Amino acid sequence: MSLRLGASMHVLRLPGLDLDLRKELRLTRTAPAIESGLRGAVAMAVPIAVGLAAGAPALGSVAALGCWFTLLADIGGTYSQKARSMWAGNLAVSTAILMGGLAARIPVVTWLVTFAWVLAGGLGSLFGPTAAQISLLASVMFLISSGVIGPVNSWFQAGLCLAGGAWATLLSLGVWSIHPNRPVREAVSRLYITLSTLLQDGAAAVEPAVDETPWRSQSLGEFTQQLETARQVWAAVRTKRNGLSESERQLLIAQENAQQSVRSVVAYIETLGVIARDLPDLRATLLQLTTAFATTAGELAASILKRQRPAAPVTMEAALANLNDVFNERRTATVMERDEYRTLASFAKFMRHASLLAGQFRRLAEVLGRPERIRLDTATMFPGASVPLTRRTNAGQILRANLTLRSVPFRHALRVAFLTVATQAAGSLLGWQRSYWIPITVLIIMKADYGGTISRAIQRTIGTTLGGLIAAILAVGVQSVALQGVLIAILAFVAFTVRPLNYAIFTIALTPLFMVMANLLDEGDWRVSLLRIGYTVLGGMICLAGGYILLPDWERTRLPAQVAKTIRANLTYFQKVMGLYISRSGASAEIDQVHRAAEVEDANASAAAQRLLAEPRHQRGDAESWITLVVYLRGLTNSTTTLAEHAREISDGSALPGLSELTAAIAGALEDLAQTIENKQKCSTLFQLDKEFARLRAEVERLHLARLQERSADADTVTPTVSAVRENTFLSIELDQIITKVNVLRDATERVAGSG
Repeated sequence: MSLRLGASMHVLRLPGLDLDLRKELRLTRTAPAIESGLRGAVAMAVPIAVGLAAGAPALGSVAALGCWFTLLADIGGTYSQKARSMWAGNLAVSTAILMGGLAARIPVVTWLVTFAWVLAGGLGSLFGPTAAQISLLASVMFLISSGVIGPVNSWFQAGLCLAGGAWATLLSLGVWSIHPNRPVREAVSRLYITLSTLLQDGAAAVEPAVDETPWRSQSLGEFTQQLETARQVWAAVRTKRNGLSESERQLLIAQENAQQSVRSVVAYIETLGVIARDLPDLRATLLQLTTAFATTAGELAASILKRQRPAAPVTMEAALANLNDVFNERRTATVMERDEYRTLASFAKFMRHASLLAGQFRRLAEVLGRPERIRLDTATMFPGASVPLTRRTNAGQILRANLTLRSVPFRHALRVAFLTVATQAAGSLLGWQRSYWIPITVLIIMKADYGGTISRAIQRTIGTTLGGLIAAILAVGVQSVALQGVLIAILAFVAFTVRPLNYAIFTIALTPLFMVMANLLDEGDWRVSLLRIGYTVLGGMICLAGGYILLPDWERTRLPAQVAKTIRANLTYFQKVMGLYISRSGASAEIDQVHRAAEVEDANASAAAQRLLAEPRHQRGDAESWITLVVYLRGLTNSTTTLAEHAREISDGSALPGLSELTAAIAGALEDLAQTIENKQKCSTLFQLDKEFARLRAEVERLHLARLQERSADADTVTPTVSAVRENTFLSIELDQIITKVNVLRDATERVAGSG
């Protein structure tokens, strides 16, 4: 396979693939997990120390291995959920040691049992991330046991592993009791970190980059998932107490305030794009305010996590006051043209969104900074209950429904099981030393999507190579068994600390950790590290080839159904919001539910598009058009959310003439797009959205003329015309943007339908 480096050394080019190494080494927006690192260091150090004191370091290493795998079973949630995951992981891993050792008597039996074990473990993803993680850990330990332990010591080793895992769980329970609300704080804090990221991305609407869309959809998708996680964590904690402490009440307020704040952020950024285009002389001022909002959200996140009084949002207040002065200066003009008045009306709308967002941040800062109880304003008070988007299905029904080659999880489980057994058998037949590392590499690297396999292969190879070199140096320089025990604790601390940051960096610490533990087991010297590097590279290459050849699942075959589903979710959301304007009714809980459904489908479509881009170019189809569809569907959701926020401006009068007809036309166009993508055909009807919009725009212009005439006589009196202008000016602007987005969606849909 040919390999070359592009003009930029961080871009690795393989046939049909463009791999950005910076992406694989990029750190997540997460602080190092210092507490997890300390917990891991103590958990690993104790069994190692006991083994050294007893003169049996190998036994201490096995117990430490149980600690390691049990700690890895902790993937988040409430403390009770984490504890259950760790107990289940400990039991599964200990059972894997026993079964792997017993199955190692006869090679053929070993391969058959391995296939069944890995296949069953691969189906764990059907039952959630916790089950998937425990299944993976159990499969890895099964391979280690069948390759190292053997049938003689399997019962004893399983007992040691069980004891080590129990120690790690008990230690965790003790640590968690110090900060009982830590999971809730982390979940709520992440909401405001994401809000800060959204605002930073929104600054691109003021100073757009050449190679970026105005603002990215990934953060919004993350927020939707994080809000659901925060609600679940809070609900699990809340059910255990009859009352709430003031600290817990602050967290509840912050969590529910975040839901309103994200809508305000979306509306703010949508109007920001309009104002930045109409008033280019204010770009610097607008950027200053947006940056101040992002900074304030970040400070609120830090305050929630660290239980500290937040600093006064001085920068935000100053930036808002500065822009408000500019607005007041411009609105005092007594003579202006119709277009100038339209721009002024949009400016006023932007200032209302900015003031609302500032008020939400300001109020939360007060709640977090005062010991006494503070009630939320009605604008930021939302019910704590969250309606599930789907019903929980019986586990047996899920399993039976996926026992078919049409099931992506089942195909992936078959692919992983086959490659794992094939590499296990090949290593055994060829007599390679420690060849069990190859199937372990396959098990860890293989993902359901090919792009995920590529990414994990790169990260694992880089991490193992660098970590293996470090391990070789340590093997030569550190011969003392006691110092090796200290090294295990240090490396465990580093590994768990950097684990949330990046998988490649985690693997850099992981590799020398296991190499030092192997030395305690008398498994070799520094050359073993080089052998592990070679096995990892070989395993990665096998994964890339196997993922491409064996039952491949290309994203372009699934993307049409997902995009059609996303279009219909947005269609429902749009219809519900426009119903507020047509029927002149207030917002309801149903709006929240359809909004969440649209956000979830947007996130699913965005994730699918990212997987598409990670696949070989010749398997992507018309990737550019698919990306256009996903980006503009997110834009459609943002515009609809902005209209939902704007609904507070609905006046007492009747709906704008032509609004009902335009709404029906847009809804019909979206349904036509969904059917076109599903059926891979041309659009069945011609869009007449611009023609329908012309009538509505004429009505808005008539309102502007009427208001200009009123201003010339009396600029201060609030009349029904003022209310109508407030409602319908921005309504028409946003509907115009929605029509533009729908037209772009139509063009992209026709391209993908024609290329299908």
